[in-house]
Amino acid sequence: MHSAQHRRPRVFDDSIPGTLGRVNDAEHELDCGLLADGFTCQTVNGTSFCGLASECYDLKPACEGDSVVLCNAGRIDKIDCKSLGFTGCNAMWGTCSPSIYDEFGP
Repeated sequence: MHSAQHRRPRVFDDSIPGTLGRVNDAEHELDCGLLADGFTCQTVNGTSFCGLASECYDLKPACEGDSVVLCNAGRIDKIDCKSLGFTGCNAMWGTCSPSIYDEFGP
């Protein structure tokens, strides 16, 4: 039987679905694949997390025309607000509008 200190997790090994790694600056044995379909261990600027990609980590949602661009589990996604029935994108909040955020100022 191995003690916990002798079992070292594989860190940032994307070749194995559901890898093991560091999260919030501490070693954890995680099977990222169990959290959600397609999730693996990702690293962006030295920060690790379970996600879909390593394109972003703390990207704030922003408008690009009538679409909102956001970080979705490490993957940059662009969502067309009008195709979802909204009138457009609220540049102040980076959300589709109308929404509850439209009532609030900066």
